[in-house]
Amino acid sequence: MKLLLTSAGFSNDKIVQGLKDLVQKPFSELKLAFIPTAANVEPGGKEWFCDYDAEFYDEAKGPRYDCLNYVNFYIFPHLNSPDFPKVNIKDIERFKKRVGIINDMYALDDNSAVKVDEDKIEAISTGDWKKI
Repeated sequence: MKLLLTSAGFSNDKIVQGLKDLVQKPFSELKLAFIPTAANVEPGGKEWFCDYDAEFYDEAKGPRYDCLNYVNFYIFPHLNSPDFPKVNIKDIERFKKRVGIINDMYALDDNSAVKVDEDKIEAISTGDWKKI
């Protein structure tokens, strides 16, 4: 399996190069490349995506960042963004402990991504990220 999981799409050349490395051919030769936002593949309404006051957790439904189940880690996008004040290392670490998540978590700012190439997992970044 090959995946490129970003916080804000192709925000810099390093992330674009990460995709080129995964597909191993020029983009002009690709038959299909689809990069949806994670919210688009989550069933149901997207109200949870807009309400960060819930501290990443819906009491009725549980954690909201494990819905795709393609990988055994979590992604927290938009690290340290002024638009998402509760997406910071301190709050993410507190959330992980409170909810009891044992898998790794990658906190990514909008200049970061995680590249998955079979069993190899690598952070790609020109900004801030942390594996928690």
